[in-house]
Amino acid sequence: MKNRFSFPILVLLAGLTFHCQSKKAADETEQTAAADADTVATSTVGDVKTYGCNDNETFSVRFETTNGKKIAVFIDDGKEIPLDPIETASGSKYSDGKMSIWFKGSEALVEFKNETRSLKNCKTR
Repeated sequence: MKNRFSFPILVLLAGLTFHCQSKKAADETEQTAAADADTVATSTVGDVKTYGCNDNETFSVRFETTNGKKIAVFIDDGKEIPLDPIETASGSKYSDGKMSIWFKGSEALVEFKNETRSLKNCKTR
């Protein structure tokens, strides 16, 4: 008689253990999703501004803020390059080490480190 009751008890215990582990995994998934939602909530994306420069060249910039850090995203021919802020005495400057953009009012200057190309006298359109 003892063996007849042991098997159902083992099945019951295994089922309870599986249910508890499944519940714990579901709770952890919900917590991770909530943390990801908080991260997304701290990110903002601004409007795209287009600049026209000498030689009829154009480029666009979008400013984003993620976790309190403002970056500029340089957009040229569909390619997006994120640029970090650089401290300046006047205006604002963003760079990734290969290129830099200076902004002052509605004007901008773009310089490329290893190229002779630069975009000068750029103004918002």
